[in-house]
Amino acid sequence: MAELVVSELVTNAVVHTEGPSRLQVEGGEGRVRIAVWDTSPRIPPPLGGPPAASVRPVPDEQPGGRGLGLVGVWARDWGAYTVGEDGFGAVGKVVWVELAWGRGDFAVAA
Repeated sequence: MAELVVSELVTNAVVHTEGPSRLQVEGGEGRVRIAVWDTSPRIPPPLGGPPAASVRPVPDEQPGGRGLGLVGVWARDWGAYTVGEDGFGAVGKVVWVELAWGRGDFAVAA
């Protein structure tokens, strides 16, 4: 599951922004935190609420728009914030997701 979350966040940074992006993964005490920095200050709309509330209907004919909803189902917590020069070293935003860690694998948060 963590691989899918990393893939979604990094893909969004590449597809929806211009310029570089960076990935950071940290783990400890029953959780892993995945963070992706990119050069756009725009916060994706689903990140304004609780993770489980992020799933929203997407028309069948629309080729995208489902990834962050899935990430929201798997996330224990998530968020995004804009950064200046003090963040990852450049302006933009950081989107982060925290996943529960259980029994050697990632567990879906309740």
